[in-house]
Amino acid sequence: MVLVRSRRMEAAQKLKIALDETRMLILGAQVLLGFQLRSAFQDGYARLPTSSRLCDAAALFLMVAVVGLLIAPAAHHRVADEGNATRRTMQIASLSVAGALMLFAFALGINLFIGLERTAGSAAAMGAEIAGAATTLFFWFGIEWAGLMSKSGKDSNARTSRFPLGRRSTRCSRRLASYFPARRRCLVSSWW
Repeated sequence: MVLVRSRRMEAAQKLKIALDETRMLILGAQVLLGFQLRSAFQDGYARLPTSSRLCDAAALFLMVAVVGLLIAPAAHHRVADEGNATRRTMQIASLSVAGALMLFAFALGINLFIGLERTAGSAAAMGAEIAGAATTLFFWFGIEWAGLMSKSGKDSNARTSRFPLGRRSTRCSRRLASYFPARRRCLVSSWW
């Protein structure tokens, strides 16, 4: 009975940290969504080519989806699981953060395209869009994946690691300290 109770408290603490991490990411996403919303009301927006305005609408849609994905875990925790710490809520939090970061990387690439299309041309802007999104995805997901692959040799499942949870998340935090979103993604995904 004591062992079961301590595991529940551990799961509750892990979920609290994961939800706190998503709340911190929401703050940044809301600011960026505000910038995205404001762009349509700038003086130079009317002079943009139609393709750039359509891309701006797509980037705005992606940023709305990012905010929605970051809000979803807390709402699910309160409504569907009645405030209980469950594995399902933790998995939803992890998947929501991963999906939000992926969509944000695409929105960032689209915004690079919009910013460079008039000055550098469509081809160079497209190259910058792809390079920007790929670089962002590499720093947010690629480094973590490479680290997990090198630790396990052939399996990227974090549960098979020989380090206990506390040491594993601390090591990951220290190693990826300079990559803010990657560190957050690493902490959320390595718990279950």
